[in-house]
Amino acid sequence: MRSVHAQAQQNREHLSRAEAEHADTIARIRAYAIGKHRSGDICRTGLDEFLEEFALGEYDPRVRVSFTIVGTYEVSSDDVRAARTDADGYLHVDLDRLDNVVPDSDDVTVTVTSALVVDDDD
Repeated sequence: MRSVHAQAQQNREHLSRAEAEHADTIARIRAYAIGKHRSGDICRTGLDEFLEEFALGEYDPRVRVSFTIVGTYEVSSDDVRAARTDADGYLHVDLDRLDNVVPDSDDVTVTVTSALVVDDDD
């Protein structure tokens, strides 16, 4: 006959496995519903209602946009250092007018590649 301690340990292990299997099943059900939405079989409202009804977590899809901006501008000055300092300090990308940008999700580095005096002939 097994001891009470051994039986309790076996029960804990069984419960742990059952909880892991349950969590895996719930995750698979959620992924299945989201997949059906992505393939067009379930509308967004239907998906949201399903996920809410079964407390499966809100669907929060995101799109990461990568971009490259290249440009030039001229300033009325012959002070290359001041022009470069201004560019380094104040040139930036303004995402304010874009829809649905996730707060603090932007990662932008502006690199000033040159600042040269322009000849009158250019």
